[in-house]
Amino acid sequence: MEPGRRPRQKPTKVALAEKIELTEKQMIVSKNRGQSKALLEGNFVAYQYGDGIAMHGGTSMELHDSNIVSSAPSSLILTLLLEGQLSFGYDELQFELDANVTPKAVLVNLARPAHFRRAIRKGNPVRKINVMFKPDWVRERADKHSEMLRLLSTHQAHMKIHVNEKVLTIANQLVEAGTPETFGEKLAVESLIHQLALHVLSELEMSEMQTGENAVPETASRLNPTVENIVGHIETQLQQPLTLESLASEFAISVSKLQRLFKANLDLTVQGYVRQRRLEIARQQLERGLVGITEAAYEAGYQHPSNFTAAFRREFGVSPKALLSKK
Repeated sequence: MEPGRRPRQKPTKVALAEKIELTEKQMIVSKNRGQSKALLEGNFVAYQYGDGIAMHGGTSMELHDSNIVSSAPSSLILTLLLEGQLSFGYDELQFELDANVTPKAVLVNLARPAHFRRAIRKGNPVRKINVMFKPDWVRERADKHSEMLRLLSTHQAHMKIHVNEKVLTIANQLVEAGTPETFGEKLAVESLIHQLALHVLSELEMSEMQTGENAVPETASRLNPTVENIVGHIETQLQQPLTLESLASEFAISVSKLQRLFKANLDLTVQGYVRQRRLEIARQQLERGLVGITEAAYEAGYQHPSNFTAAFRREFGVSPKALLSKK
């Protein structure tokens, strides 16, 4: 696996992914302009507990060539590929994992939200686990002068992870456990995740750490904890309608306090942050040839391309058409 810039190529489809649970199987489907198409089918596992850790993965078969596009919040992300091939990236950072011979794993730190993409290729079987650690969860457990803090302070810092027998065993147990429902099942899965964290995070060789193009100091990435939680929530819901009232209700604060927190921490209104992030994702999709202007406008929440073009020009100083002409 060598990170680098993704080659410019036009995929057959761009997908906004949505999970649908069925009686005997589960599917990941695309959702574009009201049309749905199954992209993966298999057995998936997903679990989040507390404010610190989220896990998802499973065993699946990719059904169609496509590209899943979404957003990732600030987090330390462990990707363990047990079988198959996995092509994914965050902003300009790209990873190609191939576990057809031996399992592969990579750890990536996002000190700020990033655009996430994953290629889906027909006929590719995938067995994997992803664990996302909230920065504060790791920071609270790290020594004051730990090298772990250096990792957390650097946006797009990443490193290969050696998958030893213990890590492999735990990862397979998580895949086979499925999504926990009972009290005992939840405790068992949480125990496995903590064991995985112990074997991976406590044995990191920081000398193997690589950095992306956008390193940031830790102080630049720290936000008020409430704002950090809200931003994380927004990043997972960017393709859904987001209102001030729904966000304030979700985090049990008033609309006025919500606005004050965002202004103080990000110097943006909530609507301004959402608009900026959607436009940033649209720009990256256009730069990589993933979408045309009309589709980019739709995915960014604009019903009319002319309104999208005006907002895009205000944000980036160039029109979408001019951006495409530079390719």
